[in-house]
Amino acid sequence: MKRMLIVIAATLLCAASSRAQYVVYDPALHTQNIISEAQNIAKYVQMIDNQVQQITTLNSQLQVFGNPSKILNLAGFTGLISDLQDTGVGQAVGQLENLAQGVDALQYDANGLYHNVGTTFTTPDGNSVSRAANLYRQFAAVNEATKNFTGVYADVVSRRDSLRQDIASTTNNSGRLPQRRRCKSSPAC
Repeated sequence: MKRMLIVIAATLLCAASSRAQYVVYDPALHTQNIISEAQNIAKYVQMIDNQVQQITTLNSQLQVFGNPSKILNLAGFTGLISDLQDTGVGQAVGQLENLAQGVDALQYDANGLYHNVGTTFTTPDGNSVSRAANLYRQFAAVNEATKNFTGVYADVVSRRDSLRQDIASTTNNSGRLPQRRRCKSSPAC
């Protein structure tokens, strides 16, 4: 029985402390939300209108200049694509340094510009002494870098001449892009 009284008392206390909740309506906040949503819709409509204008402009440019996929038929374009896909000539500096051998520097004469040092030399006493080739490795790396630069430079000059010829053949009368149409009758053009 005591338990029953305790349960009833607890239920009455809980019931007395709980209050009914009312729905709160704020007309100013509701109006502000409607105005904000209307502004968002107006911005969205403006964005759609801008996209329609861009599509119209691009479509008119397509009509004036033609289909861009036809550009592949221009003279020299295939050569340009193959040049852009080419890995090029030459080697990286790190690769040149790793491949450098001191013996190469001792035997290098720069195409006859100077006499090579040689791997051995003779002392005034007539003794033949070998040179430590590893000490000359840095000079071999410089010689290899110079040779690499010369090869790359020759390739660049060759490509530049080829591109100039391609540009000349593209810009002659037979390879010109279509001229923009001029409209004389309508002021809307």
